[in-house]
Amino acid sequence: MDLSPWLDDQKIPYELVSAHEAAQTISFTEFFRIAREGRFHFPATLTGLESEMRTFSYKLKFNNKYSFGHIQQRYRDDRVYSTNWSIFSLRQQILAPYVLKSIQCLNRSNRRNFCFLFGGDHILPGCSPQCVAFGEVEEMFKQFLQYQFDSELTLQSWFRQHCRLDGVRNLVLNQLFQACQAFTNSQENLIKKF
Repeated sequence: MDLSPWLDDQKIPYELVSAHEAAQTISFTEFFRIAREGRFHFPATLTGLESEMRTFSYKLKFNNKYSFGHIQQRYRDDRVYSTNWSIFSLRQQILAPYVLKSIQCLNRSNRRNFCFLFGGDHILPGCSPQCVAFGEVEEMFKQFLQYQFDSELTLQSWFRQHCRLDGVRNLVLNQLFQACQAFTNSQENLIKKF
């Protein structure tokens, strides 16, 4: 039964994927990578999936293409294939947010408000080589591009859309510090006058 007409009627977005050798090689390679990195978890109650995964294999065929499935026909592999295609369907999704712990800005000029790390739109040329936060963001962006290589996002727009700041921006602390310093100086000046 073809589900695409029903999905169209329901206005549910979907992607048609053919389970040919090239797609299987790409999808099972990603599945393997996720499992190897320890990011694939499933409940212990899914004993059928665990059993199928233990007997699932791949082999290189004579034409340098891979074949996936069980060695013997008596074993099932439906759950492994379903899990594989479920993971493959999420390949364009960003499942874990990119987190920046804090921003410690050493730039004391008014230009830092133009920096994308502080809500602006620019990468400040004088700061970026020295800025630890910029280096961390740039590294996360490179990791993002490894899996989203056809993305047209700039570093700045990626930061706004996909990066979360868990700590504080040093700019706010500096302004607070400067206000406290100005208050302290004014109090000291009042004391000196008397």
